[in-house]
Amino acid sequence: MTRFAALKADIDHELRNLKRLAKELDDILTATKERSIARTRAVGSLLHDFYTGVEKIFSQIAIKIDQDLPAGEGWHIQLLKRMTIPIEGIRPQVIDEKLENDLEEYLRFRHLFWIQLHKDPLSKEKSKLRSMVRIDEDRIKGTLARH
Repeated sequence: MTRFAALKADIDHELRNLKRLAKELDDILTATKERSIARTRAVGSLLHDFYTGVEKIFSQIAIKIDQDLPAGEGWHIQLLKRMTIPIEGIRPQVIDEKLENDLEEYLRFRHLFWIQLHKDPLSKEKSKLRSMVRIDEDRIKGTLARH
């Protein structure tokens, strides 16, 4: 068994998942009306999952071969860009610049999709939380005034 057998198995598994997502995308495009909300949300979710799968592969390469996963703000783009750089004596370039540019669009889309998907529920929850905090503040002030 080679040193990277587990990594190869993980990457093969993720590539099968990406192929499954492509099949699901075809199914959704066939089964839904163009410009429907259901189609837009379903396709958006699949594109989100697609880039997440690609990023899982890159993360595993960074961890197990490069032994250095970028961290901090902007780590997603740093990881993507790193995959275009061969590391002498360690590994060749994983993707070329053209594919990096294409994948960067998916990365941006995933970010925007996530924000839009979570924007309304989060803002509603923040509003509820502020109301609850205000009620508790009034309750505490009333209790202190009585004692």
